[in-house]
Amino acid sequence: MSTQAIMNIERLNTIYEAKRDTDYVFMDWWLGTLLMPSVTMGVYTGYRYYRYIDRRDKHFTRLKSFYTVLPETLKELATISGVDLKEDLDAYNRTLDAYETQKTFEVRGWGKSLLLNMVTCGVWPFFVLQQLLTDYVALEKIEQVLVSKTATMLKKLGVKDTTKIRFSPRCVERKFGLHLLLVFLTMGFSVLYLDYHFKNEPEAHFEETAKVHYHILGVLKELVLSSNGTTEPTETVVTL
Repeated sequence: MSTQAIMNIERLNTIYEAKRDTDYVFMDWWLGTLLMPSVTMGVYTGYRYYRYIDRRDKHFTRLKSFYTVLPETLKELATISGVDLKEDLDAYNRTLDAYETQKTFEVRGWGKSLLLNMVTCGVWPFFVLQQLLTDYVALEKIEQVLVSKTATMLKKLGVKDTTKIRFSPRCVERKFGLHLLLVFLTMGFSVLYLDYHFKNEPEAHFEETAKVHYHILGVLKELVLSSNGTTEPTETVVTL
């Protein structure tokens, strides 16, 4: 087995394990949305929405790293196995380019987020939620394609069962105009609806991504073992 392939799998495992630092879960929705803003006179709201943005940035930066190292690993395994994955890898990398160039909504500094929340009289949270949900939906579509192409290449490398290597989007695409209208018609209460789903949908997305990456790493580990002609475990340990 190529030393480089083993090193790449270890890198993938390290990136996977970093989910503990990037895919963090917020406190209970009722506390974060209703209690804390009242206690802090609205300050917590501005801070929380900045953290929403920061969480998204860290998560997708980690994912970009994972999906960048993954084709390098598959290429090494293909070379060892004598399998031609050139066209598949080219198609994968074109999709990866779209992932890396996808523009996302940005706000630098939680102080700016707090100020905008005050200036817009509460409309700012709605705008942030809508933009972030749009980002998650767009990036999930690309991730779905990347995972599908990965499953195809793994099949060509001899993996018989790739049914678990499938990404199912968890974030729902919503119409900005409709929800803006609802904000005015409900005097802002529809923001609570969006906020509730925004807390839960990204966290469901994190779980789905972790599950898919867990299975990908498991399959790669099996390929390493079969190439070594052994069933003994390697040092790379994957935990969900």
